[in-house]
Amino acid sequence: MYKIGIWTEQNLGHPKTWYGSSRAVAYSLLEVGQPPTNQDIERFGRTIKTVRLSSGSHRTTYAGRFCDLDELATSVLKRSFAPNYPLRICDLGTSDALVCSEWALTLLSLWTNSTVVASDHRFYLICGRRSNSEAVIFEQGGAPLQFIRPPFVVPLDHAERWFYFGNRIMSWWGARVADPLRDIVRGLSWDPIFDSRVQRVGGWEFRQISLLHPSARALMRTSARFTIQEHNAFDELAEPCEVIRILNLYNKELFTSETITDGLRAVFRSLTDGGMLILGRTIEVGKPRNEVSIFTKRLGAFTVVERLGGGSELEQLVLSRVP
Repeated sequence: MYKIGIWTEQNLGHPKTWYGSSRAVAYSLLEVGQPPTNQDIERFGRTIKTVRLSSGSHRTTYAGRFCDLDELATSVLKRSFAPNYPLRICDLGTSDALVCSEWALTLLSLWTNSTVVASDHRFYLICGRRSNSEAVIFEQGGAPLQFIRPPFVVPLDHAERWFYFGNRIMSWWGARVADPLRDIVRGLSWDPIFDSRVQRVGGWEFRQISLLHPSARALMRTSARFTIQEHNAFDELAEPCEVIRILNLYNKELFTSETITDGLRAVFRSLTDGGMLILGRTIEVGKPRNEVSIFTKRLGAFTVVERLGGGSELEQLVLSRVP
């Protein structure tokens, strides 16, 4: 038994098999033209939701996800900072930076001296392709994620279910193809944000697949006050800021309480006195809802100033263990 994958835009309209199982989507469909068309942007939006990294984390994001939070957070900022204040806002774990760019449009218009920084620890994948239509998708560090040999699209970072033996055989073959390419991928040098070059090594062509939403990249090109930077969300920022937003990142299913606490302490050190932390998650069961707490840093401690949807599940950890 086997299932075929989705490797062309036309296939995206058929995400399930006859038996209701999800078909794997080729991450190469994230590639868009310059400038991107509306069709490119729609294809990117449908594909990015399927991306699974080797850590097990997903890039599950979409337009308007934080509309209610943006409204609340903006109202809190209005009470605390004058329109001419040089606000510096950092969005940690920004994923494809779409929702950050949506909020940035409001922030940059209300605070004319403000800057918004969208950060994450990786912004691209690497696609290696050769003439026989085989392709391997890698993470930046060389970990193989996916093997594409139409009509198959198979994962390389986790196993298919046992009864898809055709896909498991293809994954085995893909792993054999990918293994000697790991060191090549690690040795390639790229711009960390966006690089359109094609690098050719040993009969293979390698190119970046950007994980940044085309709308975020467009805002970065048109506004010098919106920037995108590499940063590990568990490390202290190089430059202090007034606002730090962390959503759907500090996840108890992926990180220990100690690791999350270390990250929150780094955030505390990164905030100016009077600065604000926006922390929470989106519950995707049923109708999506945001559960967020907004804290202010004063006199060496965090205090809750607003809540959305009952507040963050990490609220007590912040108040009891940070700094």
